[in-house]
Amino acid sequence: MSGAAGLSAAKRRRASGELNSKPNIKQLTSCEINKLNKEKEIASQTPGKMSYTEILHFHETRLNENDALIESMRDQQYVLDDNMKMLLDANEQHFKQIDNDILRLKSKKTSLGESNNPNEDIAFYKEKISSLETQLQDLKTLVLKVQNFAMENNLPKQPTNNVTFSIRENKADDEENIEKNVEDEN
Repeated sequence: MSGAAGLSAAKRRRASGELNSKPNIKQLTSCEINKLNKEKEIASQTPGKMSYTEILHFHETRLNENDALIESMRDQQYVLDDNMKMLLDANEQHFKQIDNDILRLKSKKTSLGESNNPNEDIAFYKEKISSLETQLQDLKTLVLKVQNFAMENNLPKQPTNNVTFSIRENKADDEENIEKNVEDEN
């Protein structure tokens, strides 16, 4: 093939647009790489003394190297895409788990009856404390009534006036409270 025919063939190959077709790319050994590097050095030193076939061979070699690099970059990109997809899937599962935990905690919060307004909480507890105080006071009076009744029935009749007076006084108060409670219940 003459120089002009080789150039026109190279132009046809490049203009055809066949990017997906893979040319025969042979794997280069270290000896061949060294040989190519030497050829490049020689070509750079004597640019005007190279023949058309040498230039064509030199360009073909460079194109093959570039194609090999592009192919290795594609493979690396596929690996990176696969890794990225695995990471995104793992993150998505992690975020779903976090969302589920948040929803579970929110439902627990509402089931516990927590109020968003702290003033309502304070008022609730003040009311609860006052009701507990009244119940405690009622229990104290009931215990005193039971004690007075037990002392009145179990103590031997002694002539001490203080003891009988205090018992009778408390007994009258107890009878009034009992009557009030009975009326309140009706």
